[in-house]
Amino acid sequence: MPEQEYILTGKDEKHFSFGICKASDIDEEERTVTAVISTSAIDRDMEVLKASGAKLDAFLQNPVVPWSHNTYEPPVGKAMWIKRGTKRITAKVKFATTERANEVWELFKGGFLKAFSVGFRPQKGHVPTPDEIKKNPDLAEARFIYDEWELLEFSPVTVPANPEALALAIKSKSLVVSDDL
Repeated sequence: MPEQEYILTGKDEKHFSFGICKASDIDEEERTVTAVISTSAIDRDMEVLKASGAKLDAFLQNPVVPWSHNTYEPPVGKAMWIKRGTKRITAKVKFATTERANEVWELFKGGFLKAFSVGFRPQKGHVPTPDEIKKNPDLAEARFIYDEWELLEFSPVTVPANPEALALAIKSKSLVVSDDL
């Protein structure tokens, strides 16, 4: 079966994918949070957003961070830097001093908020091939892989969709799970 490849050109099409940050990545003096904002894991939409395929140039020209993807209101922060790796994207956010930004900042400091989500425009992708699934059986669950995509923005959000979010919290021992679960 030949590899299926799609060029995605929907100019108005915006998609979302989720990441998580760790409470230890908060700097109260700087008023910043450093977080993994996206990974190459299969998300709850059964899609993979390859971190290595992120196009960051347009975002870097206007690195604002809105609350929960709401681009119609002033941002709650700005990205100080963003780093793209092969498996994840990390960013450092400095929070503004507006009422909404203060609320979001306090929620991060208190550990009530830990998640980020990326808003992106797909550019190139494909359905997982049998060879890819053979090398990584988890990809059998994925319905689509985004190989290239443009980062439009990223936002703090209340509910992360990235399946690695719980695993990261457990690994960092910031979450206790009962034996019943």
